[in-house]
Amino acid sequence: MALIIFLGLSCQLLCEKFFLNKVHKFWWKSATISCLSLALLMRFESYFVLSMATIITITSKFILRTKIFGHIFNPTNLAITVSLLLFSDCWLDYGHWGRGNTLALIPIALGSLYLKDFRIWSTTAIYLSLHLIIFGIRHYWLGEPWAIFMHQNFNAAFYIFAFFMISDPKTVPQHIYGKVLFCFLVVMGTYFWEAILYNKTGAIFSLTFTSCFSPLINKVFNQEKYQWENLPA
Repeated sequence: MALIIFLGLSCQLLCEKFFLNKVHKFWWKSATISCLSLALLMRFESYFVLSMATIITITSKFILRTKIFGHIFNPTNLAITVSLLLFSDCWLDYGHWGRGNTLALIPIALGSLYLKDFRIWSTTAIYLSLHLIIFGIRHYWLGEPWAIFMHQNFNAAFYIFAFFMISDPKTVPQHIYGKVLFCFLVVMGTYFWEAILYNKTGAIFSLTFTSCFSPLINKVFNQEKYQWENLPA
């Protein structure tokens, strides 16, 4: 984890210098949050893949972006997607965090400190509500015990994704109706990937794919661009 954060902060500093021509107030918080998400969710067997994933995480914020709304993809989510597609010696580690209710409270507590603005935490609230409703309906329809539902949906990795990745205000639609549509598409993509294809990386790939439509949704539901306080980029 320390290596990922060190590489991420170094890359953030270099990118601000190169892409912004000069370093404003060093935006270390953004890089740290992205790198923490990467370190908590992924496992690597080689330093090369770890380094590539970290570099993709930071540089994508400066390269893959629109003039109006900023970067298109959540940096960490994109890095995980690319790593899983290109490299065999890395994996998404859900089991590391277990599936107990106590562990699930850790990212919720930390996320509460991060989601201070309504335009940020509203996305997490919408996503969690839609996910639990849609997957809850599926469990009811299948007649499965609710213990299975609790086991599958109360794990720390799921809440890390909900609080730190899909909530990124620079990549999700700005309007509340756009957020609802965006989260619905992510949940349905996750449902298809996990309930039909039986692949537990559904949320990651669904968010990456749905993010491609975020600029279009922003055009349909026009809303002022979100600005972090003292954000340099």
